[in-house]
Amino acid sequence: MTLHFPDPVFANDSDYAAMRDLFRAAYFTRKDIPTALGIPSVESFRQFPRPTMAAMTAGNRPIDALARLFLMHEPIPSAQATKALAPMSLDSWLKAGILRLEGDNVFPNMGIAFFDDLWLLHDTRMEVGNTYVMGVAGTTAALANQSIFAPGNLALDLGTGCGVLAFLAAKNCKRVLATDKNPRAIAVARFNAKLNNLSNVDFAVGDLYEPVHAYLAKQSTPTRFDFIYCNPPFVIAPSPTYMYRDSGMVGDAIVEAVARGAGPLLNEGGVAQLVCNWMHVGEQPWQERLKSWFDGSGCDALIFQTRAMSPLDYASIWIEETEKSATPESRWKMLNEWMAAYQQMQLKGVSFGLFTLRKRTNRANFVSFDDAPENLVSPAGPHIAEMLACRDYLAALDATGNADDVLANANLWFSPHLRVDQHLRPAANTPGSSWKHERDDIRLAHGYGFPKVIDQRHMDVLMALDGSRSVKQVVETIAATTKAPANALLPLIIRLCRGWLERAYVLPPGYPRGQ
Repeated sequence: MTLHFPDPVFANDSDYAAMRDLFRAAYFTRKDIPTALGIPSVESFRQFPRPTMAAMTAGNRPIDALARLFLMHEPIPSAQATKALAPMSLDSWLKAGILRLEGDNVFPNMGIAFFDDLWLLHDTRMEVGNTYVMGVAGTTAALANQSIFAPGNLALDLGTGCGVLAFLAAKNCKRVLATDKNPRAIAVARFNAKLNNLSNVDFAVGDLYEPVHAYLAKQSTPTRFDFIYCNPPFVIAPSPTYMYRDSGMVGDAIVEAVARGAGPLLNEGGVAQLVCNWMHVGEQPWQERLKSWFDGSGCDALIFQTRAMSPLDYASIWIEETEKSATPESRWKMLNEWMAAYQQMQLKGVSFGLFTLRKRTNRANFVSFDDAPENLVSPAGPHIAEMLACRDYLAALDATGNADDVLANANLWFSPHLRVDQHLRPAANTPGSSWKHERDDIRLAHGYGFPKVIDQRHMDVLMALDGSRSVKQVVETIAATTKAPANALLPLIIRLCRGWLERAYVLPPGYPRGQ
């Protein structure tokens, strides 16, 4: 059965501010809900059993009613709803399409998600069909937590959904364009922009870059973007079923299209980021296949792989995720269909990760691949910006034709985020035993962290890179202490320094020392 809910919109613009004020007064904010309901975080609420959630919201406070409606997605008596929504009228919420009245009970048509300080209206039931608008999906949160949000003139959220990435960008950029091929998504995102008092976001309906080119053509001067963010419908499915999930294109063609189309739309130095799946096809290394997507793009590319899985595991996860109401027999049939399609595609595996493209046309571009942990130490945007700066530095060195010599004479700095963990163990299992050094680990206290076991000799070099001496001087000091020939150590240390720079364990000379 397909449900048909109206697109959300208040009759009066003043109602958006009233809704915002009502939520704040009821402590229905990401900051206040945990204290009000006695939970660790907003995100943890729906992890409790439903009887526990019901007990937490059994009172007569406005927040209890709002949590029942918009977090539990359950009906409440109309009298309770009327009281909780005051001074707004229940009728205004019904006419806006957010709630509906059935008998003496009020039902939610939509839910509320939270990210940062944003309220985000979204669909809660897959039965709305192909126009389903998700809240803050795990992939959306992953992109938001790895995105570079910085001041700019114009940003693009390609495939905006409920609007979260556009709104995060709008806090830094003068204007943001949010597009989606789902007209309901644009309606929901437009509602959310007004709810969050964001007036610098423009909206356009259309597929991929079509509405983007139309928007740019209307500008009075030639315009490109400083930032592009995209969480495309990247699931590799045999046929399109859900607009939020499936592109209707074969395999990972949607990802290739987004990646290839971003470069021409970026200003020099502009950044495009997308989370996605990509295919491992036949015997071709997936890195080789992806690298071809960026040929002639004028962009550097950092490709971070977070995880990889087999076609069977991948299909099983997505069928389980989207077909919860299907019978076991139906799911088995779907699984066979997916696996047959994968066999035709010669699919050997699927990766998930992040693409970061940065427009740079004054030199040869690089494409770099790395593995990134799923669990971040902190939002990784600043860390990615550091890694781009470090790779810029290395690219400039390579362009000189004597990169090793230049690097040897550079005063590198260890990152202010660098941390060293020493592991000790008892020297012996006897009374009065001392402690013996076992190993050293390094990690970064922000972004990806990149924990790594390090050899003690390499640790000595890393800790000596304090910006006061060149790499060559550090090597000469260590050589004098260890009696090793400096000319034999230097090439090894240069290779180590390149690796440390790529992950921003160390920073180039003159790089700002942010804390």
